[in-house]
Amino acid sequence: MRGGLGKLLLFLIPFWHIVLFCCFLTLITSATTLAFPWLIRGMFNSALLSKDLPTLKILLFLSFGILALEALASYLQTLNFAYLGASVSTDMRIKLFNHLQNASFRFFQRVHTGDMISRLMNDVGTVQNLISSEIINLIRQPILLIGGLVLMLTINLRLSLFVLLFLPLFLLVAAPLGRRVKEKAMAMQEKLGEMTSLVQDTLSGILVVKTFLLESFLLQKLERIGRQFIETALKNAKYRALMSSLGLFGGALPFLCALGYGSFLVLNNALTPGGLVAFIWYMVLLIEQIVWLSNTWANLQSAVGAGERIFQVLEEPREFERAKGKVDLKDVKGEIIFSNVSFTYTEEEVLKGIDIHIRAGEKVAIVGPTGAGKSTLVALLLRLYDPTEGDIYIDGVNLKEIKPSSLRKFVAAVPQETIIFAGSVRENIAIGKLGASEEEIVQAARLANAHSFIVNLPQGYDTILGERGAQLSGGERQRIALARAFLRQPRILILDEATASLDSETELKIYEAMERLFEGRTAIIIAHRLSTIRSADRIIVLFDGKVVEEGTHEELLRQNGFYARLYTLQAGNRI
Repeated sequence: MRGGLGKLLLFLIPFWHIVLFCCFLTLITSATTLAFPWLIRGMFNSALLSKDLPTLKILLFLSFGILALEALASYLQTLNFAYLGASVSTDMRIKLFNHLQNASFRFFQRVHTGDMISRLMNDVGTVQNLISSEIINLIRQPILLIGGLVLMLTINLRLSLFVLLFLPLFLLVAAPLGRRVKEKAMAMQEKLGEMTSLVQDTLSGILVVKTFLLESFLLQKLERIGRQFIETALKNAKYRALMSSLGLFGGALPFLCALGYGSFLVLNNALTPGGLVAFIWYMVLLIEQIVWLSNTWANLQSAVGAGERIFQVLEEPREFERAKGKVDLKDVKGEIIFSNVSFTYTEEEVLKGIDIHIRAGEKVAIVGPTGAGKSTLVALLLRLYDPTEGDIYIDGVNLKEIKPSSLRKFVAAVPQETIIFAGSVRENIAIGKLGASEEEIVQAARLANAHSFIVNLPQGYDTILGERGAQLSGGERQRIALARAFLRQPRILILDEATASLDSETELKIYEAMERLFEGRTAIIIAHRLSTIRSADRIIVLFDGKVVEEGTHEELLRQNGFYARLYTLQAGNRI
């Protein structure tokens, strides 16, 4: 609890001046709240005991002034705390988003995107509520508790001690209930994360959902998680309600007893009528703070629980922390060497002693059955992972010594599934080179055989693409990806199954664009369709994580080995 709250409060440091101003305003509202009953006490005694009309007028005037000051301070306090909450939550979301972008590739393989979105939005929202609303109470309630108690003791010691006999009972029960509230709050956030994940998966995979008639199945799954969320929410509410009820009962009982005992003291001239009124006022204030403090404590527990989920992500090592490197590449020719490279994901060894030498400017194709390790080679080259054994070199420099960000400036990858971001066609191409001119973007599109279909879109290059570019065909999305690569002008180009799901005519257009893109660059082509790699300078065949064959298309056919059988099989299927 203490550590989690401390981490959350660190986010307030950049806004220390606003925090100080908010604290100053809270001190004013707390002081005016405490001063008002004291003035009421004076007015009662002036009117009922001394019949002092001038003093009564002065005290009445001061009371109106204090109320006006409290109203103004309360307005400014609420406004500034709202700004503080919005600012801190925005900073937290930006930091969390940045951390997620820089998390290691392994991290994304073990977490769900929907759960990360839930942490980014729902959990940070809970923290924002703490800062905007509850943090006021964290400052104000202790001040009113202590201040009210001191003033009660000042008015009458015996009556104060009598009331204080009821407080320990409340405190003994509130602490364990607070822990329960925190546990259930974290469980609620986890269920919200599950629901967010399910909704995201459903909407992003709506074609599969409709094709396989999964609507009812997924609805039932959401309903099941929803029922679990309701059960958890009810348990959370039960503990919160117990805390509130305890505060209510624990306040009403001493109130009645204090009223009775205080009246007895007034009748015996041990307490003035104004003193009794002020004492009851302070006692009600004290009880209110105890009741509200229980709710504040529950909300604080919820926020700390949400904060712990946030810090679980923020404490995940960033990619550059895992993949340390000091070398900043200035230029790359494109020579690549895999030296006795092995790689294991968990317990399964995917690559086994790979030795490959790719010369600068060479066009090399890597083929093999599914699971042979082709995409893993690419992931290692991009340094999404480091080899379990062995080393990879770029122009003679070990990849482990190169900064990942520096490496990727000279490498471009065109994956099988092209990612289209929300925005215009122009913006999606410009991802290849941020800040590119209009001429550069259009030229890249022409080279990628994309310009002709782009200008026929409703707003041409300004056409806004929907989620994942759903209104574009697979070939059009791939040509946008190639345009990005042309704009990037990489020294090393990686094509990972870039034409696997396209028809022959579209594949031919993309192949023409790729041939232009290959010129003067080191190219690594991973392909299932062997017809597209016949012109490669060299073909490397992977099987079961090992290099089993290597040579040109003609050389491999003459060997009559694995590649020849695979090529013959594909050629037969096309007939």
